[in-house]
Formats: sequence, structure tokens, C-alpha cells
Amino acid sequence: MSNPDLVSTFELSSRRQKFQNVLASRSLHAAWLVSHPNVFYLTGTAQNSSLLIHCEDEPVLFVRKYEPRARMESDISDIRPFAKMSDITASLKNDPILCQRPISVGIEMDVLPLKMFRRLETAFPGVQWHDISAELRWIRAAKSEYETGRIREAAAVLDKIFDQIAGWLKPGMMEIELAADIEGALRREGHQGYLPVHAFNSSIHFGNVLFGKSGAVRGSFDGPTCGSGLYPAVPKGAGRAVLQPGEPVFIDLVSGISGYLADATRVYCLGVLPDVLLNAHRQCIAIQNQITENLHAGIPGNQPYDTAIKLAAESGLQHVFMGPDHDRAAFVGHGVGLEIDELPVLAPHQANSVPAGSIVAIEPKAVFEMLGAVGIENTWLVTERKTTRLTHFPDECQEC
Repeated sequence: MSNPDLVSTFELSSRRQKFQNVLASRSLHAAWLVSHPNVFYLTGTAQNSSLLIHCEDEPVLFVRKYEPRARMESDISDIRPFAKMSDITASLKNDPILCQRPISVGIEMDVLPLKMFRRLETAFPGVQWHDISAELRWIRAAKSEYETGRIREAAAVLDKIFDQIAGWLKPGMMEIELAADIEGALRREGHQGYLPVHAFNSSIHFGNVLFGKSGAVRGSFDGPTCGSGLYPAVPKGAGRAVLQPGEPVFIDLVSGISGYLADATRVYCLGVLPDVLLNAHRQCIAIQNQITENLHAGIPGNQPYDTAIKLAAESGLQHVFMGPDHDRAAFVGHGVGLEIDELPVLAPHQANSVPAGSIVAIEPKAVFEMLGAVGIENTWLVTERKTTRLTHFPDECQEC
């Protein structure tokens, strides 16, 4: 019986061909890839491995652990076990490509540890190493029909969870209690539990569950909200704040199905939100709607951001939009896929065009230091002419 979670040979070979075309355009003979998202994207397995992909020849996957699973999951025909770098160099001593000199090889300079790079330099003297990370990230930005299907599944899980949250709210409960209810429900729906982040020294759990003033707690997380967390060692997300009637319950969740992520935010309230927060929430929804009405493939990434900033100023949110003046998140949307912070980014100075097939989370939010956070986030598919919404639970504040 076939495993429906395995990526098809057609899908994988199509991805590798796109990447090989990039290698050829850069006059690179090969690429050496080690990051799990990139290796999985090109091979279908996330076992501990390194991928050598030639410009034209068949790729070689070196697996440290666990080779039998890699063989079951991947369509790569040439899979070789290894325990140390010398095993790889011995295996490749007669490789017709790597034996050439001079030779140029692409690597992921944005994520490759320096220690590992030094080992590569020692193992393959005379190789010219070039950064190929941006090109590979842009290939991944344009999602295939298969990938879009997985993200739709992840988005549908979010809709189910948001529909249940109002029934879990009760005065006096702590953030961490609601977070536990949400996370348990997500896991029962098939959430993968692990949420890869591309940015260095970043991590994310299932998302943010923040009550009242907690929505305005600042910290290291690169977003409009952070939360206190439970400990200084993990200073983000749900903490011990206690829910009070009339304050915003700010819930930003990420769902993960078959490796692919969807991202959405909703606001709840026991009772009625203060007018200033309710009006700000409605303005954030209006900003989202204006951005998505004009978002299509080919638009530069800075244009939606500039539109959002302009609309925020016109609605009086300029000092709270995407965070307070002194700590504003410098984006209004980001790509999602195998990682939560993929390309494209809707941010200032982002002149690159949004590719057709991109899936982006658009998140206009307002943060009031004494009251908390409100706003909206949905996941959208960007096509040649329009955007299509993938998360469908109502945007309005859920008063209960």
C-alpha cells in the first residue's frame, strides 16, 4: 500500500530540474546541500543527510542516519551511507564532476555552519564555493499544485481549531492553559508539531496565545507580537497571564501538515472589546482586504507594505501598526511553505517580484502598549491575476 505522505517522483524530479537549470545559469558544476528543508524539498526525505546535486548528472544522497528510511522515502537512486567526511571523499574520489579543476560548487551560505564549511574546504581542495541559497529559496517560493494542496490541508486544520476556541475560554484561565487546549487539538488533527524557521537563532512553537497586555510584551521574536513566555530561557509565547472579561484574546497559530505550514491570527473576547481596540481590529481587516485586492504575481514586495503603511496612517494607526513606534515589525506579510519565514517578504526595500504560485501570510496588526494586540492574519495563494484565500474562519473579533 502506497504512503500518501510520500512526495512523488514526478514532483521531486521537477523540482530538481528547476534547480539544475539555476546551476547551469550560474555556471556551477554542482551544489552541496545540507539543510533539512532544502534536502527534503529536492529528495523527499528529511533524514540526516547531505545532497550532492550535479548540474546535469544524477544526484547523490549521503545519509548519516537513517539510511533505510531515506531509501523508503526518497526517489533518489544513488543513496550512500556515511559516518564521517572521509567516507564521502573516498566515495567521490572518482566522481567525474568533482575531479575537474577548476570547479564551482554552490552551497547554502545562509545556513551552513562555518565548521562544516571548513570541513568541505579541507575535503575538496581547489573547489570554488558559491552561495546558492537565495536562488533555491526563490525556487521554493513558487509552490506546485502538490504543495498548495498540503498547505490547504494545514489551513483547514486552523479553521477547525479557531471554530472551537470560543468554547474553551473562561474567566481566570491562564494563557498556558488555553495554549495547551489548542495544541492538543492541533495534534489530534494531525499537526506535525515541529515548525522550521529559516532565520538564524529563531524558533517557534505552535504560535502565540496572549491575553490583554501580554499582547504588547516586547521581546526577541521578529514579529509584531512576542509574549512573555514561561521562562527567560524561552522568552516568547504563552505565559501565566490570567484572562479577564473585556480584554483581547490574541491567537496567532501555525499549522503543519506533511511538512507544509499555514499561518493565521484571530481575536476573541469574553464580552465586548473597548472601542479603540475594536475599531483598530476592523481597520486591520480593511488593510488586509485592500492589500489582497491588489496583490498578484509580478508585483514588487514593497508595494503591499507601502500600501499598508499608508492606510494605517490614514486610519490613525500609524503609531501602533505592526508594533509600537520604537519596535515596529518591518513587514506586513511573508511566504510560508516548508518554513514559516519563506520568500517572498512584503516589506520595505523588497523590489523582487512576487512569483506566481507564492503562498503568503498577510498580517496587519495593531499593538497598544497598555491594552494588548488586535489584528488579522490569513494565508493566501498568489496567482497571475489575484489572490485566493486559504484560511476561511471569519475575520471579525469573536465576542463570547
